[in-house]
Amino acid sequence: MVIVVERRRDGKLHPVGGRLRGVEWNRAVNLAHQLHCRDGLSYRKTAAAMLENLGIRRSVGQVFADIASFTCDYCRQDAADG
Repeated sequence: MVIVVERRRDGKLHPVGGRLRGVEWNRAVNLAHQLHCRDGLSYRKTAAAMLENLGIRRSVGQVFADIASFTCDYCRQDAADG
């Protein structure tokens, strides 16, 4: 799989298209929760699976932030069973 990147003002390479917004962001967050919370993958393996399966490139730090910013049904159920 090839991810097209561009060099931005900060001198770093970023995927073309910029940040995920709206429906794309919701899809990425839900997928991250499914892979991490339900399937038990590490943050690193979650990021790798997102890239491999759907072509969504997320850094490990961004995957962590995505998971921390939202509580899925699985997380709520796990906390209630706690």
